[in-house]
Amino acid sequence: MNNKTNDLVDFMHSLTREMGEEYNRIQKRSVEDSGTAGDQGEENWATIFKNWLPADYHVVTKGRLLNEKGVTSPQVDVLILYPFYPKHLLDKKHYLTAGVIAAFECKNTLKAEHIEKSVENSAEIRNLLKLKNSNYREEMYSQLVYGLLAHSHSWKGKNSTPLDNIETKLVESDLKFAKHPRECLDLLCVSDLAVWSSYKQPMAHNTVEKNGQFYMDWLPFPLTGYGISKKDMFGVDTEPYKNFTPIGALLTRLYSKLAIIDKRLDEFAFYIGQAIGGGSEIKFRSWQMDILSKEAQSNLTLNFSKYHKKWMAEG
Repeated sequence: MNNKTNDLVDFMHSLTREMGEEYNRIQKRSVEDSGTAGDQGEENWATIFKNWLPADYHVVTKGRLLNEKGVTSPQVDVLILYPFYPKHLLDKKHYLTAGVIAAFECKNTLKAEHIEKSVENSAEIRNLLKLKNSNYREEMYSQLVYGLLAHSHSWKGKNSTPLDNIETKLVESDLKFAKHPRECLDLLCVSDLAVWSSYKQPMAHNTVEKNGQFYMDWLPFPLTGYGISKKDMFGVDTEPYKNFTPIGALLTRLYSKLAIIDKRLDEFAFYIGQAIGGGSEIKFRSWQMDILSKEAQSNLTLNFSKYHKKWMAEG
């Protein structure tokens, strides 16, 4: 019997310990200089992305997105740029939307108001981007991954329920601000707790009866939801329980989402998902069929069998 684990699991545990140590160090100075504490937290996450994302991506801190009409976004803490991003513009703090593949807000200690603001910003930033009406993937998935990252959280009391508090606020904020599936927050990671990731399906199933036989009928009613990856999803003392880290789950889901946009990452995203894993418990939100364009609805109906396996894998 092989009880070995992939070296990536050990790296993720090491990263988790380092983030915990950084959080404790930053917190000691946060009262006297909260601005520097925030900057240090952002740099922690930027360093992870520099070390663990494709080497040709550019990782920068503090900037705004700028669309082709000259409209800018709220300030974002960490941005990941495509390899082709013009070198001359890398140190400019207004980043062209067509060159940004991912962006993150960073907090040292997560609070409820941070979640609400991030979901609001996620919707606002997605509306800076030009929407293509053609197929479900281009309509439901934004060309930019957007998330919220935190070292730790504020719910530390004896009877506190941080997992429930975060999920409740995330779902509440999603219903309030996300008016289209593409506007959902993609990722929320608390490095010492859990990860929430958006999942999207372009079709919902309905059981129908015909001549006494029951069939599953799929219709283009989009679904979105937030899946939580947490340690206690698994049985204590099992390998998944021992191997789980929120940072590992974050990188797994981030690669999966980036691979939807950057096809070079398909194989590696699959590999890292198999090596690190994570799993999710998902609650879905239903959307009306007409949230997708007629072109996308037609495309789904005509190509259902081809798409089915793909969107089940993507989530």
